[in-house]
Amino acid sequence: MKAVTISNLTKIYNTKAKTVTALKNINVEFEFGKFYLITGHSGSGKSTLLRIIGLIDNATSGDIFLNGTNIKELKSKQLADIRNKEIGFIFQEFFLDKFLTARENVTIPMLINKSFSAQEAKIRSNELLAAMGLSARANHFPKELSGGEQQRVAIARSLANNPNIILADEPTGNLDIENEIFIFEKLKEMSNNGKCIIMVSHSKDALKYADKVLEIENGELKC
Repeated sequence: MKAVTISNLTKIYNTKAKTVTALKNINVEFEFGKFYLITGHSGSGKSTLLRIIGLIDNATSGDIFLNGTNIKELKSKQLADIRNKEIGFIFQEFFLDKFLTARENVTIPMLINKSFSAQEAKIRSNELLAAMGLSARANHFPKELSGGEQQRVAIARSLANNPNIILADEPTGNLDIENEIFIFEKLKEMSNNGKCIIMVSHSKDALKYADKVLEIENGELKC
């Protein structure tokens, strides 16, 4: 089943100095239950594509279908709901709130969702942290956690609302080999359980986990 379908997508940035075409006529499909790896040199357009899929950025032209629906047909509130409930984000820099504990960081998306009571959100947060091997660290603040632990919290947070699409932008870029392997294995487990995983990474170790590898070069998709 198709999770994301992209048709003739182009992204152009206009500045006073010049016009930059970040993505050129991208056509690609992503299915549920698959782990996709996007590779390419820095500045090739990988992260731009991920942001557009995640509804963080807009394409200049072309169409994006999520679960068969063209996002052009959706209003801003509907797009915000999709970002919150249907898409999970994992970034290289973690982006945890330094004033919140690990559990509180994981709980926040569920409180925004409003589909969970405070008690239900707390229970689910504990379950997600346990799945990441962090039960003993639930009450710790980000500064008290290692980089690998912070990224595991970020993954737990991305799963808070049980999204079907997980977007990971260099999720192991700042981590050691042990944590990198742990995270790749967790992402693979998620895809085996039916989620669509789309990851940008320079790591060669990521290749053995991916069901399909896509390369972007100068904004063009090389399949």
